Amino acid sequence: MDIGTVLHLIQQYYRKFKVKVSETLKLPYAKFYIFLSLLLTVFFVIVTFPYEILIRNQVMKLEPVLGSSVSLGRVDFSLFNDSYIEELSLGSRAGAETTLKSITINIAINPVTTLINKTIRGTLSVQNFNYSNRDLVIRSLVMSDFDIRFDSQSGLPKDGHIDIKCDNVYVKGAKIKGFSIPPVRFTAIQGKAKIINSNLVFESIKFLGSDLNGSMNGTIELNKFFTTSRMNLTFIINAESRILEDYKLLLSGFQEEGSREIKILITGRVSRPRIQMPSVSAPRSPDEEKDQ
Repeated sequence: MDIGTVLHLIQQYYRKFKVKVSETLKLPYAKFYIFLSLLLTVFFVIVTFPYEILIRNQVMKLEPVLGSSVSLGRVDFSLFNDSYIEELSLGSRAGAETTLKSITINIAINPVTTLINKTIRGTLSVQNFNYSNRDLVIRSLVMSDFDIRFDSQSGLPKDGHIDIKCDNVYVKGAKIKGFSIPPVRFTAIQGKAKIINSNLVFESIKFLGSDLNGSMNGTIELNKFFTTSRMNLTFIINAESRILEDYKLLLSGFQEEGSREIKILITGRVSRPRIQMPSVSAPRSPDEEKDQ
């Protein structure tokens, strides 16, 4: 069988196929049923797509970025309702462990917004947030609204905003410049942050509670590897907070005359923060106070 015969057979089959299609399209509602079948096929593919596998693969890619091992528990993904993650654990080489349990997340799924504009918006709720690093322990309930656009080349957050609120915050084992801080409970920590040109800008984060209260602002220059991101944060602590009553003599050198605030600066990389307390005058020891 030569090439000419093969081409002739293909032309015959094509003509017959074209006639059958033309006759089919002339049937009542034929075009409607074809369109409906295509639509249902697309819907079936979207609904049955293995999103859990995709989510796990994306989470595993965070390991080199965060510099931590990542473990993901059961995932229940929903296109139409809240999605649920049983547990997410992060472990660093330095021994720090972060665990998020009972995570509820609702992301607005929009092909244009998500795939073309590289934007993710939605809400997040974590019923049990737990961070531990040696003696330091932090526990809280976390809620957040976010709208973040990512850079298509670097993959870093480029622009957007994040509203965050932490309730029932418990901090134990904290130390500031050698001072051991007793366990602290915050009623809430809440505030807003913006992402501007891959810089996370904290406009004003409020620490509310009877033990300790204050505020925080500043920036974090986001890097592809989060642990190398650079911080420039300022904490303003109310010097008359109940938990600082026993440290008034030691902290007096860090307060301007007539001021009720103590300033704490945190700079450097996330992995190696530098904590500074600008002193107004050298704090006097209890023995020096007795001599006067």
